[in-house]
Amino acid sequence: MQPHDALVLQDLYHDYDRLRAVDGVSLSVKAGEVVCLVGPSGCGKSTVLRLAAGLETLQSGRVAMRGETVGDPGKRIAVPPERRHVGLVFQDFALFPHLTVGGNVSFGLSQMPAAARDKRVREVLRQVEMESYVDAYPHALSGGQQQRVALARALAPEPSVLLLDEPFSGLDERLREQVRDDTLRLLRRNGTAALLVTHDPEEALFMADRIYLMRGGRIVQSGPPQDLYYRPVDLFVASFFSRVNEVGGIVRDGHVVSPIGRLSTPDRQEGTRVVVAFRPEAASLSQPVGADADGLNVEVQDTHFLGTGWIVHVLARDVEDRVVKLSVRLHGRPPKAGEKVALKVPPDAILMFSET
Repeated sequence: MQPHDALVLQDLYHDYDRLRAVDGVSLSVKAGEVVCLVGPSGCGKSTVLRLAAGLETLQSGRVAMRGETVGDPGKRIAVPPERRHVGLVFQDFALFPHLTVGGNVSFGLSQMPAAARDKRVREVLRQVEMESYVDAYPHALSGGQQQRVALARALAPEPSVLLLDEPFSGLDERLREQVRDDTLRLLRRNGTAALLVTHDPEEALFMADRIYLMRGGRIVQSGPPQDLYYRPVDLFVASFFSRVNEVGGIVRDGHVVSPIGRLSTPDRQEGTRVVVAFRPEAASLSQPVGADADGLNVEVQDTHFLGTGWIVHVLARDVEDRVVKLSVRLHGRPPKAGEKVALKVPPDAILMFSET
């Protein structure tokens, strides 16, 4: 373990009765790094966060912060949450309704002298643009303001790592984007190490230096956002971060025969069935289709206007002559329903996975 790791989780396992919620999870967060733990609901990501914080009893594995082991049942080490030097921000804000904004932020600063405590409270409230609300009570604040106060309270003790569990999901979409942007700016400015749990793939791509994607209690892929988006290890990873079109293919003579063309694949066994996938924005449509037209002949089924562009549904036939429905995202004017057009996908935009 490197001394600059703010948080290290090694081989965490956790069961709820007969359900394995966390299955051998390992991850790290370096100083100043924002890491997102992402996945569908029920995959175990919030349990991982609670194990890191000490809010759940660690059954197996190891938790370390700043090089010090704070959880290891094999060595009977179980540092309580209040001594782990972590900041916690939850979806429901968890502010004390009987305390003012200043009282909430100063709650974890009881060991500081009064003057230093007041100075620190105003400093972090200034960072989240809530200094003028120091004497207000939570019930008088909007959801976004309450979340800013919760963030200030978590940052006030200058924690080694900030743990955030779905912190923006309780806000409406426009406010969520604003608070998310402000939070990321603040984390970058302060150099705060953060582990953010979210089910929102767009949020993970926007926020993270690195992403860990979970499924069924396990990490299925980790790395920079671009790696998971452009180089997914399987169809689950590809489809988690955006909608994908899927068509079948069969390996013949070192190539995959598929509806969108003959694709090179020298490392796959003859006769292997594969899934060929591409994202709607990667494809293009050209018209009209001539006898020498390049691309897959398809028929436009319908179009849908999205404000920033169009989604066009087209019908094609797969290698077994079955009708498949594909989606294409266009920014220009779309063809009309019933038109015959040519669908093209650049080779570098095609993803290929073994059929399971």
